[in-house]
Amino acid sequence: MKKKTKKLYYALVVTAFLIVGGAGLAPVLANSDIHWGGESNTQSISESIDKLSQNIRDKKRSITDLNGNLDQAKNDLSKAQSILGMQQGNVQDLTNQVEALKTALANK
Repeated sequence: MKKKTKKLYYALVVTAFLIVGGAGLAPVLANSDIHWGGESNTQSISESIDKLSQNIRDKKRSITDLNGNLDQAKNDLSKAQSILGMQQGNVQDLTNQVEALKTALANK
């Protein structure tokens, strides 16, 4: 029974120290004068974040512009391919006419 009482006593003493130490340390930890690291340069961090945010917006705008240019280039390519198809058809028609004329000339 003595061992249990001794263990209980040690547990109470340790708990008391933790409570008193925590209560005494709490105002110190809550004090705004303690800098854990990096709190003194919040303005420069905020400025850096703003710059990064602006860079991201610029990049998004640039990507949107490039996508628009790409769509326009695709449309131009489609039109050019359509015109090329028509021109190839015209060339084929003219080739057929030349062959017909050659045949007609050979028959005369």
